[in-house]
Amino acid sequence: MTDSAVDDPQTWSDDELAHAALQKFNHTLELRNQMHIRVAMRVTSIIRVGMISIGGLVVAMFLLVLLLLWKFQDMVGAMTTMNQHFSLMSEDMSKMREMILKMDQSMQPMPTITHRVQTMDQSVAAMNQNMDLIAAKMTNMDYTMQQMRANVMRMTTTFSGMDQAVYGIGRDVNVMSKPMKDFNDLRSFVPLP
Repeated sequence: MTDSAVDDPQTWSDDELAHAALQKFNHTLELRNQMHIRVAMRVTSIIRVGMISIGGLVVAMFLLVLLLLWKFQDMVGAMTTMNQHFSLMSEDMSKMREMILKMDQSMQPMPTITHRVQTMDQSVAAMNQNMDLIAAKMTNMDYTMQQMRANVMRMTTTFSGMDQAVYGIGRDVNVMSKPMKDFNDLRSFVPLP
């Protein structure tokens, strides 16, 4: 047989055709198996990379949890301190609220006080006017007292003059009544009927 006869499938016998078909089938199976192996290797590589990534994530999460646990005590202390500060702030705010309410209650009489102070200012202004009037009247009274003092001095002088005049009158009356006295003395000697 020539090479061309061997390559021509029409010239083959049934055994050769079965054998060629079997070889082709085996070759196809082998290609399919190789393809499955390649796919399996790639999937395995992907799974390995995924598992390594997941392992890295698990290790990172574990480290993060450890770090959180390590810092958790500090966080609890900070939260406790913050809670205490907020409690103190709340108490201070309550005290401030009470003080503001007391200040508000204390400030409520301020309009009345302002009104009374204004009334007092008006009264003081009126008192100033009255004091000016009193001062003017006192000046007038002082002038009047000076005039009265001068009048009293004149009256004293007049009374002194009157005393001298009365004294003179008394002396004149004594002089005038002397004859009558002498007559009365004589009459006592001479009994009258």
